[in-house]
Amino acid sequence: MADPHVILAPLVEPPLPPVPAPAPQATLPWLLLLGLGVALIGVGLLAWAWRRRAPRRALRRIAREVDAVQGAHQLARWQQRHAPAMSAEWQQALEHLRFGAPGAHGAATLQRLCDEAAACARVR
Repeated sequence: MADPHVILAPLVEPPLPPVPAPAPQATLPWLLLLGLGVALIGVGLLAWAWRRRAPRRALRRIAREVDAVQGAHQLARWQQRHAPAMSAEWQQALEHLRFGAPGAHGAATLQRLCDEAAACARVR
């Protein structure tokens, strides 16, 4: 014998018409990708600006060096890398500070040499 619930079910509650499947959405979140691209470009620009100012930061660090002879050696390495064409007077003062007898005015000389190197690097 047939089940009355199965027979009477379409009469009580009509079946829903078939609903078409929605069209698939775009799989890539374009705004998220655009934001990521802008963020990467921003980080790249910040890194470029940071590296561009690295020689000046190194000069400020060298100028604050407590030991003037050690600072002069660091300044000579900096000069080879960033400003090889310094004046003869500047070179002579640096060599005197590096290899001469340490004096009381060594820190002031190192500061002056760093300032002149920064001015020369700014011009280039």
